[in-house]
Amino acid sequence: MVRKNGISSGAIRLTVSRGPGERGLAPGEDSRPTVVATASAGLPYGPKVYEEGLAAVLLPWPRNERSPLSRIKAISCAENVLGAMAAQRAGADEGIFLNTSGYLAEGTKANLFVVKDGEILTPPVEAGALPGIVRAFVLASFPVRERMLAPEDLFAAEEAFLTNSLLGVAPLVRVDGHALADGRLGPVTGRVMEVLTRRSSIVL
Repeated sequence: MVRKNGISSGAIRLTVSRGPGERGLAPGEDSRPTVVATASAGLPYGPKVYEEGLAAVLLPWPRNERSPLSRIKAISCAENVLGAMAAQRAGADEGIFLNTSGYLAEGTKANLFVVKDGEILTPPVEAGALPGIVRAFVLASFPVRERMLAPEDLFAAEEAFLTNSLLGVAPLVRVDGHALADGRLGPVTGRVMEVLTRRSSIVL
């Protein structure tokens, strides 16, 4: 994909479906997954995101943490799209879901981490968080505690950051119009960004 599309910097997306239904199969043939690969050139986020940070809003409808789909990155992501649109209308970069119990779950496009008393915390998948790839990297590379987090934990955080495969790690500096701590990139987030950049092909 990289060679045929002449990409020096960009992203590749893999989409896997269950394959054709019974009507598309020959007699006796088993259904096989269909894999589609797409490539796009260029970096999706500019340096301003990492230097100045992101703003988010808490979304008004909950993420159902009891649904098995909350732990799967599925193409039926209309709820996330609506959340991203709501965040954009509010002048924010990301929308953050609470679950049905009122605890923080995740963003529409990213996993959420907060830093309190120098400790990195993140919602567990049981809260409705997707087990993201960069999230797993952070959990494997740093002492991180997974626990239920209330909105008050986010507003009282010393730092917060968001992660996904295209974003990497980026500071979250404002929520619902309020600055988190001093509203700037913090030292813990900076360290996580540095380690991710050094150990991966993601350029921040």
